[in-house]
Amino acid sequence: MSTGIVLNKSEISFTSEFLRKTPTIYACRNVIQQHLFSNGIIFNHRSGRAQDIPHMQEIMADYWLPFCKDLLDVVLSQGIAVCRLVTLDNGLRIPVVLEPNSCQIHLLYNLGLRDYVAMDDQQQEIPDTVVLDIFGFSPTSSGHICSVVANLMPTVRYMNSLMGTSLMMEKKRASPTLMTEAVDTKSDNVEGIQYDYYADGDMQDESDRNKFRRNRSNVSQLAQQQELYDSFFGNGNELSSGGNVLDNVVALPLGQRLVNIPAQTGRTDLVAQMKIHEDIICGTMGVPRSLFMSDTPHKSDAEGTHQTFQKTIMCWKSLMQTACEHLYNLIYAEDIKSKLLKAIGSKKRKRKSAMTEVYALKKKFQVEIIFPVSPFISIEALHHHWERGVLPWDTYVQHACAAAGLPYVAMPEPSGQEEGTEVEVQEVEEVEE
Repeated sequence: MSTGIVLNKSEISFTSEFLRKTPTIYACRNVIQQHLFSNGIIFNHRSGRAQDIPHMQEIMADYWLPFCKDLLDVVLSQGIAVCRLVTLDNGLRIPVVLEPNSCQIHLLYNLGLRDYVAMDDQQQEIPDTVVLDIFGFSPTSSGHICSVVANLMPTVRYMNSLMGTSLMMEKKRASPTLMTEAVDTKSDNVEGIQYDYYADGDMQDESDRNKFRRNRSNVSQLAQQQELYDSFFGNGNELSSGGNVLDNVVALPLGQRLVNIPAQTGRTDLVAQMKIHEDIICGTMGVPRSLFMSDTPHKSDAEGTHQTFQKTIMCWKSLMQTACEHLYNLIYAEDIKSKLLKAIGSKKRKRKSAMTEVYALKKKFQVEIIFPVSPFISIEALHHHWERGVLPWDTYVQHACAAAGLPYVAMPEPSGQEEGTEVEVQEVEEVEE
């Protein structure tokens, strides 16, 4: 059996690392995750019947919701996800996401047909694994990653290199390099040995005379000068912070002088480059920059911002629901199969009618895994839609509580509140007359 093409592990490592190390990408990821999973997860049957598995809603909230958060991170980084169906001690089967580069993903590509195999370090196929490639970020036939973060990697690397060079220039400004040049000392510039140079040899014997002698008066003057430095820089009896300034004075060699070199100023358009970098990331991930940046020129385009972010959240919502429903059908395939066989019965039917009935029954026994997303409108707009009969009362209360950050409590719908208010106003007017 051919092992196929192994997906590039270095690209997967880079994308999963920069997903959490690039501030703008991490902020966009947090915004998508909070809007998508902030209201929890809902499980129900499409047929409207009561669920056969007890506590399925609690199982979804305890196990499936963290799985979906990990699934979003893996899809953003590597485009596909390797999921493993794990059986717990109590017999419950739940899906978990394998971390990037925890296994080797082999791609078998045959003229448009793709098959993925997850293998461990011993080149053995990992049991009970499913590779999900339904998100629209499929890798190339040569094994290169085409995820959202992978498309941003050239921009991220360019910006990191630009900021790295700016950091090097700042370090050079803090610790500059000093250069010197030789100058003319106005001496006899004759190369070679001066044979006519006269030196008095008797002066070498008088070494004591040529030495500088420091007496008691000189020592006291030096101590007094040090005290003056300490009192000026040390602010009293504390230890001096500038009394050792003379230690930093270094005499240049004879015939040398300092040369002025150009100062390291860095790029003047670094802030503009960073804004362009953030615009590219936000545009690729579908999260408007004005949601978490206030200095954007696109802030006034409220309608465009609203539409872009709404389409992004709804797209991820549909993809996550499809992935969860697919894994649920794999986990509970035997139960769904038994229900189908029981519903079809043992009667003989024509092939055409049997196929249509099987398809209809399959849709009937499927489940819905929904991520309720808060509406992209204000509370006033919600109230307006409820007044006009577009929203039911329970949905209005639920979304209004979620928008205001209040706990949801079911309450009866007010009936005739406006009519009662009008009657009371009329009674007050009659009493006044």
